[in-house]
Amino acid sequence: MSYLYARWPAYLLNYGGGTLLLLALIIWSSQQGWWGVALLALAAMVILAYFLVASVWVAYKLYDSPNQLDYDLLFAMGGLTPEEQFVHIGLGLRRTAVALSRRLTRGQIIALDLYNPQLSPSRTLARWRSQTIQPRADRRLVWREARLELLPLPDNSTWAVVICQTLSEFAQQGDRELLLGEVYRILQPGGRLLLSEQTFGQTQLLAKGWGAMALADAAYWQTLISAAGFDLREERGLYGLISCFRADKPGGDAARQLPLDIRFDW
Repeated sequence: MSYLYARWPAYLLNYGGGTLLLLALIIWSSQQGWWGVALLALAAMVILAYFLVASVWVAYKLYDSPNQLDYDLLFAMGGLTPEEQFVHIGLGLRRTAVALSRRLTRGQIIALDLYNPQLSPSRTLARWRSQTIQPRADRRLVWREARLELLPLPDNSTWAVVICQTLSEFAQQGDRELLLGEVYRILQPGGRLLLSEQTFGQTQLLAKGWGAMALADAAYWQTLISAAGFDLREERGLYGLISCFRADKPGGDAARQLPLDIRFDW
């Protein structure tokens, strides 16, 4: 429902407006006796209905699937434990950080909100943020505002950074590179970047039609991650919709330390 609310103008225009237009065409062409046109309009309405159902299926798989979501897979790929301390970077939607925190016992997540309407001008994202409910106080979560060009953490201070479907919200590639550079800075040698993004593929094409063409493919994200200096270790797909990556910062011979050995007030 949050997904649909955030995108209601597109749904209203594309599906509602398209349905009314096609319905009017069917009625008018039937009155004129142009049955071929009426059948074509009816076929177009069936196709429109298919893409409506497919888009809801995509939203369900991305955000509500009882089997596995991208952050579940990233948690497993990173070998994270309930005692882990790590960083989550997002745009203030909070649901991913809260869901990850439920996996922790003595661990802690530093959740960084990078939202800047100038860098991420999507009105869809703004509507989605407006629905975000303030979570209850939880010692497993520390919420902090952050800037793209300077994450509020010291060099080599964390063992893992989780980023779920966030980099693609920055329209400029330079902004994506800047964020990955900051992630590289705060990770310990041998630390892990755990990243997920929707990627172009056959399933996306069948579900979104031409809308899938706006998505980058997995090779693009592989190149971006490698260009930032990371060693790409693992990639897994999820439902043919999302690619999940694990990449390590070189220099992992040093003994692992407890990450983020810093205390914040919550």
